[in-house]
Amino acid sequence: MEKVLETSGIDLIFGGLGWSLDELYTELKDMKELPVSLWISPDGYLICYEFDMTDRMQAALDNLSGTEENFQTIVKTKLRVTCSNFNEISDFEIPKEITSGAVEFEEFCQEMI
Repeated sequence: MEKVLETSGIDLIFGGLGWSLDELYTELKDMKELPVSLWISPDGYLICYEFDMTDRMQAALDNLSGTEENFQTIVKTKLRVTCSNFNEISDFEIPKEITSGAVEFEEFCQEMI
């Protein structure tokens, strides 16, 4: 889960709320389930994925409020990522500094699966 969060850019969202990734991991580590919806094209491409984080975010807000009573309620929190333009990228050259780490990236991708 941590690797998925790191690559999703969610740290930018929660960083704006004053949370670090470590604080987010702490809140999420006890999570028993996370509803996920996937949209897959007939060709097998992942078009969109969405996490319903409403319950988890409410629990995190309750925990971070620091009081017994929290008067704020999260109505809905969803993280949706839409993917597009498959195989439509223009030609580009990958800098050698990046390709030197290609093996590490492939290992990282395998760990994500």
